[in-house]
Amino acid sequence: MNNRLLILLTIVTLVLSGYAGYSRTGQAIRTTGDNLNWESASTWIVIQTGQTGLVTPQPDDTIYVAHKVLLNQDFELSAGQLFIETTGSITSATSSLVLSNRSEGQCSGCLTISDFKLLTQSSFQLMSAGKVTINGNFLVADDCSYFIQNQHGVYGSLITNGSVQGNISEEVNVEANITRLVSSPVNGAESGVFLNMYLRNYNEQNANWGEYIVPTTSPLNPMQGYEVLSLYNDVREFAGTPLSGEQRIDITASGDGWNLIGNPYPSSINWNLLGSGNDAGMYPQGVNTIYYKDDSGSGNYSIFCPGDEPISINSGSPVIKPMQGFFIKADNHSNISVTNEMRTHSTGNESIAQLPFSAIGFRVEGNNYSDEAVIRFNPDASEKFDVPFDAYKLQGLETAPGIFFPIEDGSKLSLNTLGDISSGLVVPFQVTTPYQGSSILKIKGATEFQYRYPVYLEDVSTGVYIDLRSQSEYSFESSIENPTHLFRLHFSSPGGIPEVEDQSIKVISGEASILISDTEARSGNVEVFSVDGKRLYSLENTSLQTLTIPVASGMVYITRIITNTGKVKTCKLFCR
Repeated sequence: MNNRLLILLTIVTLVLSGYAGYSRTGQAIRTTGDNLNWESASTWIVIQTGQTGLVTPQPDDTIYVAHKVLLNQDFELSAGQLFIETTGSITSATSSLVLSNRSEGQCSGCLTISDFKLLTQSSFQLMSAGKVTINGNFLVADDCSYFIQNQHGVYGSLITNGSVQGNISEEVNVEANITRLVSSPVNGAESGVFLNMYLRNYNEQNANWGEYIVPTTSPLNPMQGYEVLSLYNDVREFAGTPLSGEQRIDITASGDGWNLIGNPYPSSINWNLLGSGNDAGMYPQGVNTIYYKDDSGSGNYSIFCPGDEPISINSGSPVIKPMQGFFIKADNHSNISVTNEMRTHSTGNESIAQLPFSAIGFRVEGNNYSDEAVIRFNPDASEKFDVPFDAYKLQGLETAPGIFFPIEDGSKLSLNTLGDISSGLVVPFQVTTPYQGSSILKIKGATEFQYRYPVYLEDVSTGVYIDLRSQSEYSFESSIENPTHLFRLHFSSPGGIPEVEDQSIKVISGEASILISDTEARSGNVEVFSVDGKRLYSLENTSLQTLTIPVASGMVYITRIITNTGKVKTCKLFCR
């Protein structure tokens, strides 16, 4: 081979090797498809030229991962950039990823890696909805930055299962004039995170909220929950070493039993996996249901009661999000520990329990808010409060409706579990509507109810009865002066529902009218309702001797009359 040919072959080899990833300057490259190897040239396309199969990632590249990629060997990005897009993921069981020499990383998708290191002024942003799992060592050097973004209730999620060194920052969004229950996801955070805001915790022993925390250097202890209120919208940051491994907190029951605790990790935890130490599925005695502010906008508390038939109220889920504070109720002194085994990247939406066939659900809507309650039956339950089966009603916003079952000891229940059911069983419940206007009560599960008894809803104030097997919604009017509405749930046939009669008062249908006459010529109050409970007509202290009320023809109406002597007559009739 002559020298000229040898030189030409050498040049070609150097050029090709440069495209294959050796001895070249950084380029912008992007993945081309799913389930490909990081180290394979066929995985990558050069963005500037559109060529594929020519390069592999180099330390100074700008790398866009838009697909599922497998990393089979350690990789160090030096003076480069890495963007894991929403549709992208990098997965490796044994390899490490290092960002050094001012490299920048950003993850909106998924990163599952053995070891992860940030060195020499490098930075990494875990975007909202991004998920990072580090099964080995996690290191953030002092001159580096690891930041977790959270926006509109969507959280970046970081799970660390190995050793942790260095600090991270995680942002927390605070909305104006809305109390939020929070907890710190890092070691070393102090109350100064919420400078110029109102911060306090709950005092179980005194059964009330504690004093507002004024010093800015008070530690925000792991697993401790706090309430924060701001007069303006703002974004604050927790900064410190991310919490990992077993975390434990004492719970007390010397006061009202309510303990405000919190998720200690920069990822969600699954309450269904609660245990002592590493034992999953075990609850400390007297602890079961969780209560936290509903971020879906109901204005009330989300409630999740675990068990063989879990119950979700107001979007309650076993998945507790990062930085979420929540209440538990204890009946004795104990402690709770959470572990890495409980951690999850889940958002919790898929974990909301479906209503079981043994239950009937109620939802009241009004004033742009809502509240829910559930009644169910279990042979192991009693008429008293049962820790495994019942849940308390916690007061939400003062302008939001509320619904609850009162029991004999004066407690209010959002979840009421009874031991047995029989014909003639009547269960009272109350609805509070502290506003002026219309409200609607929606019932779910009556048509699928596993027991054979028909279920009727009684509005005590109007005497209206609704067969919940054929009608699942009931509208009623609300006023600030009379915010409490009493209802009864009847497990009986129509013949078991009492009829109120006053023989001296006659109510008959006329031509597009309701005709009322009273042989005793009394006065009283008259109300006319549609069959869905909406009040259409109202008169106070009017003569009942002869009264004509104009109505639309071809409809069914319910008329309720209360005389000035206290007699009540309710009747249902069709107006021709």
